[in-house]
Amino acid sequence: MSEADYYPAGAYLDPSAPYNQVDVPDKEFEVTCSQTLSKTTSIWTNDYIPGASGVDYEPDDERGCCAYGWQDPDDTSETNWKQAYKDVAMTPLDIINACETLAKHLLEQGTTHIGHLYMKELIEECQDWNEDDYEVIEE
Repeated sequence: MSEADYYPAGAYLDPSAPYNQVDVPDKEFEVTCSQTLSKTTSIWTNDYIPGASGVDYEPDDERGCCAYGWQDPDDTSETNWKQAYKDVAMTPLDIINACETLAKHLLEQGTTHIGHLYMKELIEECQDWNEDDYEVIEE
């Protein structure tokens, strides 16, 4: 008895039959993962020109006067927002690099994994990231 005797007549000719399916092997491909991330946060900086302020006096209905304080907005037109942000906060690339450093330290201390995070794989995932675009703007 041959193998063809186990199948219905003509079945071996049907390429879509489950027993005729060929598993496609895994193959390596080069890809680029490019992502844009954003985060709105507060930062402190002294890189601005304070707005002028003052007090105006106007007469009131009772022959006295009322004082009105005013404040012009601060001038941030020349503020270097990228530097101001880097001085007090971490960019995503900074966080990735810190994660790599932390994983290396833990691995050196004998910690091979924390939960499902394996330090060797985490270190590899943190490597070779490039910062394609970096913007910091005032809201």
